[in-house]
Amino acid sequence: MNDSQFYDDDTVYSVHPGSGDYSGEFQPDPISSTPVNPVSPASAPTPIEDDRPDTSVKACKNVRVVFVHDLSGSMEQHIRTVSTGTNEFIQDLQMRYEEPCDYNAQFLLITFSGDNITVGEWRNIVGHPLYTPGSFKCHGSTPLWDACDIGLDKIIRDCQDVTACMYTFTDGDDNNSKRATRETIRTKVASLDPAKHTMLFIGSDPMSRRNADDIGLDRQRSLNPTSDDTPTAIRACTNTIARCVTGETQTPEFNDNDIHMSEGHR
Repeated sequence: MNDSQFYDDDTVYSVHPGSGDYSGEFQPDPISSTPVNPVSPASAPTPIEDDRPDTSVKACKNVRVVFVHDLSGSMEQHIRTVSTGTNEFIQDLQMRYEEPCDYNAQFLLITFSGDNITVGEWRNIVGHPLYTPGSFKCHGSTPLWDACDIGLDKIIRDCQDVTACMYTFTDGDDNNSKRATRETIRTKVASLDPAKHTMLFIGSDPMSRRNADDIGLDRQRSLNPTSDDTPTAIRACTNTIARCVTGETQTPEFNDNDIHMSEGHR
């Protein structure tokens, strides 16, 4: 069965060959914790702490990562953040898995918007092309749970003997899923092998913390940043995978520093 056949034809679930359009050069967005203008201590931004091993520390295990990105219409203003943060995540892994390294990492991208859920292919992280804002086209509503369902199936089906994590990014609540619900996602999350598999949920919508609770994800597996703090939250995700693949943690999880820097304005 290929990726486009997970569900019936009521909704379009298409394969995303090669995981996207990579035309053009990647130009990183500047992300700085230093304010341009002087501010009082009370209004100073929460410091960005890259709480992860230096990139000279190589990976000590194989890993597979699924990114599930919300591309509904409301995400359009955040697409540069999405592409920049995803690239930073990929680049950190590339440095840890490039030779000399005896292990490998694979990355798969799923996007969802309107009646479309686009499922990529597993790709080796070394040599993985970077994204541009043009790689992500936003429109329509939010079939959040259907997209999570497909991503969890990828973890359960394809990653039985390897450490794997699914990161889900959204700025809204589900309003267009045809098959999956909070309850069915909770059941699949509970079925994951906690020694090897996990799901992390990053949502800026006020409902996101409740959604994370409802699908069985604790504070070490969910973030609820404001929209303005989304770049920092994605950096926290890079922290989690770096700590995992270098052996600091068994599976990716948020620590107190990640949570504080990502939710400092809540």
